[in-house]
Amino acid sequence: MKPLVLQSIEDVTGHRCVDIIRLADGRFTFRECRRDPEDSHGWRYLSGAQTAIFDTAEAARAAALAEIGWMQTERDRGMEWTPSLTHTKQDLKLLRS
Repeated sequence: MKPLVLQSIEDVTGHRCVDIIRLADGRFTFRECRRDPEDSHGWRYLSGAQTAIFDTAEAARAAALAEIGWMQTERDRGMEWTPSLTHTKQDLKLLRS
């Protein structure tokens, strides 16, 4: 089984996101991505290195929240991410209101 992105969590600008990924062995990790509006390439991982590996998607999501500054800032502003959904920028605006 190939790695599978279970959830992509975007920031409110739509320029950063975190992917929660199920690995081939059934464990989980996360990767931070960015995209530049003027670049048609799309999303790019910020680092080639994989982060720590976790037993559950929830643990990977919690670690991403603890490590990635923009996620902490948006959480402190009242942002919430539903674990089972992939969010777009519009979804996050609706969750905030």
